[in-house]
Formats: sequence, structure tokens, C-alpha cells
Amino acid sequence: MKHPDDDNELFNRLEADMAADSDTPARGHVVDLDKARTARGESPDPAPDGSANSVRPQSSDSEPTESDTGRPTPVDSSVPTVSGPGLVDRIKNSKRLDVFPAWMKSRAEFTEALGWLAGHVGHTAAYHAVRVPFVYVPKLVWRSPRGALNILGRIGRWAVDGEGEALRQYTATNEQVDEYLKLSRQRDRRVRLRAILTILGAVFALGLGLFLVFGAQPLTQVFAVTVAVLGCGLAGAPADAPLATRAVIKTEVQKLTSDIVVKAMASIGIGQIASAVAKGQDGIRFVAPITREGPGWRADIDLPLGVTVADVADRRARLASGLRRPLGCVWPDADPNEHEGRLILWVGDRDLSKTGIVKWQLANARRHDIFKRNPFGIDPRGRAQSVPMIQHNILIGSLPGQGKTASVRVLACGAALDPSVELWLHENKGTGDLDSLECVSHRFVSGIERVWNERIAARLAELRPEVYGGWKGENVTSALKPHGITTRGVAGMTDDGERTTRRGIVRDDLTKVIAERDESRGAA
Repeated sequence: MKHPDDDNELFNRLEADMAADSDTPARGHVVDLDKARTARGESPDPAPDGSANSVRPQSSDSEPTESDTGRPTPVDSSVPTVSGPGLVDRIKNSKRLDVFPAWMKSRAEFTEALGWLAGHVGHTAAYHAVRVPFVYVPKLVWRSPRGALNILGRIGRWAVDGEGEALRQYTATNEQVDEYLKLSRQRDRRVRLRAILTILGAVFALGLGLFLVFGAQPLTQVFAVTVAVLGCGLAGAPADAPLATRAVIKTEVQKLTSDIVVKAMASIGIGQIASAVAKGQDGIRFVAPITREGPGWRADIDLPLGVTVADVADRRARLASGLRRPLGCVWPDADPNEHEGRLILWVGDRDLSKTGIVKWQLANARRHDIFKRNPFGIDPRGRAQSVPMIQHNILIGSLPGQGKTASVRVLACGAALDPSVELWLHENKGTGDLDSLECVSHRFVSGIERVWNERIAARLAELRPEVYGGWKGENVTSALKPHGITTRGVAGMTDDGERTTRRGIVRDDLTKVIAERDESRGAA
């Protein structure tokens, strides 16, 4: 038979187990980390020998790095806060803007700007001067009767206070009696005064007309009639038909603003910028105001972290679509003096392919120093570019018809302006593209014949000792030839100290010469 205390014993054991479990923290218990760290930092560390009285010696380093229990200890709390560079350092490192624009500091650009302004003013003056006797004067004569009627009508409306009629009608329609009476009394006062002035003016005009008809000199009469006809013609011009037409039609280019740039940058598919714009932020930072630079606008932009200028340049077509400009107007570039996330966005007014022919900087020059850089052309932003020629080998290659020979001609013309340079022109294509330089060349070849190849080889052999031998004369000092670099003072000296010329070889279409040489070797 079952004892009745067995059930009580079972329940007692279950209650004891539940009470024991309640003493331990549950897994879902929330712990205050700040209080726990504070308690752990204030409690003494256990002694290595197990005694409670022993204390762990303090390290000589005041900045703790890791506790004995293996847990990392915060190290940033004791580090002094650094506020960055001081005011003087920030001023020294700041970028100074140009006092004068670039076109005023360059003599060539300033002269070009003045020439353009003079041409623009001259064209406008000539355009209107031609049309004055044949277009403008006949228009004024034709419109003079209408202008006379317009003048009389305006005088009549002014005399009867016609400009206030609409307001009086409004007050009468809305039954504003007091306001209508005030306006009526005001009209009566105005009409009395203006009627007197109109009568006096009519009498004066009649007397002046009689004097001009019967008492004035013929020249005065002609002048008065001319002024009256021209004045009435101007008064009779319709609002939608101006007298003079525009001599120059201005191309309206939308001004580049920060909102346009932000929207365009958000549309090119870069996640960091698009997500920031979606959250109401700009996504990019303008480090300087958007300003004019040459024939376009310039914006200096800091890209988001992790985004480089190359990422934007790869999406140049999308950027041009976002800016609503032709592809030839949008040129993203990096700033070599800043970090990789600094973008210089230049947006031109016109497409680069439609700028036309650019005048060469040495077109009107009498001479040029070959040791200086040779003006070559302009970059997409309209800035002049030059090419060094001394101690440089220049190889130009492209598809047919893309301007290889024209580029060679520019470099050869720059070298020809130095009287101490010998031009050896070898135009192996045989099309005569460099025939215009034959008159200034010391040696000139045009064609691919075998005899010309033999002469070219002989001339290269003749040039070899001069190239590899250098200048070793006694008159060549270290001051004239620093670090083995050829300078102007030493390039024109022989071993005897005499002046000489510098020789340069220009070879067009080198591939044909190489192919001819390979064929000769194969035949042998």
C-alpha cells in the first residue's frame, strides 16, 4: 500500500529544484555593461599565490593594454584628444585662388581675347551700318503714320484719365459706393488739370508747326521732319516686331549648378552616391564654388569614401546624359595635388569636335628655342599643351586619316624655327605630306624606293658617332653640362669650341621602312 507522504516528498523536491534554479541568472537576463565594467575595474585582481592580502604590482606603463584574465582593456580613454592642425598650419596649407583669371596672365590668351572682342564689336557695327539705309529707315517711314495715331491716342487717354477707368468700373460693379465716389472726384480733378495742359500743349505744337513751315530755314525743316518721322516710326513699332535684328545669335547654355551636378552624379550608378541622395543627402561635397574656367564650368568635388575618379570617368557617357550635355562637353579629371577621391568636373559650352581649327601659338613667331617645349595643341578643356623634344623620342601612331602626319608637321615646324637645328626629313610614305618643309630641310627624302632606304641607312650611320660620342671638348664644363644633360650652351659646340647646329631626324611611316628591310632580309 502506497504511503501518503510519497506525493508530498515529490512536490518538495520539485520546489527545491525550482528555488535553486531561480538563484542563477537566466539566459535572457539583461546585463548593464557599464556597471559590470565599473565593478570589474574597481575589484582587486586575485593574487597569484591565492592569498587575499597580496596585491599585483602596477606596471610602469600607465596605459593598460590587456588584463590578466585575457580580456582586452580599453586604451582610448587615456589618450589625449587631438584637435588637428592649428590655425597657422591651416592657413599655410590652404589653397590660394588666382587674383587674375588665366586668360589675363597669359599674353597669348589675352591677345586672343582682345582680338575676339574687337572682331565681335566690328562685326556688330558693320552688320547694323549696312542695314540702316536699306532696312531700318524704310521700316520707320512705313510705321510713322501708325506711330502718330498711337501718340494721339495715348495723349487722349491721359487727358481723360483712362488708366483709372478699370478701377472705377470695378467699384461700381461691386457696389462700393464710397470708393466709387472718391475715385470719381479724383478723376474730375485730374481731368480739369490735364485738359488745361493738353490745350496748352496743342497751342504750342501748332505754333511750332507754323514756324517750321513758314519761318524756319530749309535745313531746319528737313531736320524737324526727319526727327518727327523717326519718332513716330519708333512709336508705331509692334511689340512682336522689333526694328533691329540681332547681329549675333547667342547660344544659350544652361548654367552648371550644384543641384544639377548632384542629380547627375546620382544617376551614373555609383551606390554610395545614389543611396545618399535617396536619403535626402548630397552624396558628394563641393570643396569650392562652381566657377568659369575657359569656355566652360569647373566644379571641384570630393567623392564618397571608396569612390575614385576612375569610377566616374568610366561612366562618362552616363554623366553626360545626367547633365544633359553632349559627350564632348563633359570631362571628369583627377586633381594630381589631392587624394584619389578629388574630382575636377569640367563641362564645356561647346562640343570639343565642333570647336573648329585652333590657331597654333607659333604661327606668327619668327624663331623658337628647341630646348623649350614645342606648342602642340590644346586639351579638352582648352588649355594649351606643349611637347618636349630635346632628349625625347616621339612616336605617333593611330588609325589612317587621324592626323599622324599633321602632328609630325607641327613638331617639324617648331624645330624649323630654331636656326641652329638641322632638319632631316624622311617621308617614306611618298604622298608628299611633308613637301612644304623641303625648303627648310637640310636633307629631305620622299618615297619608299630602295635607293632612299640606302641613303637613310647611311645618314643614320653618320649620325651615330655624334649621338653616342656626346660632347667631350675641353670647353664643355660641368656648369654647361650638369649631370650629363645636354644644354643649349653645350649643344652647339664642337670639340674645338666652335658653334654648330643640332640635328634632328623626322621619319614618317616607319612601318614601311621596316617592312622593306624585312623583305630584303628574307630575299637574302
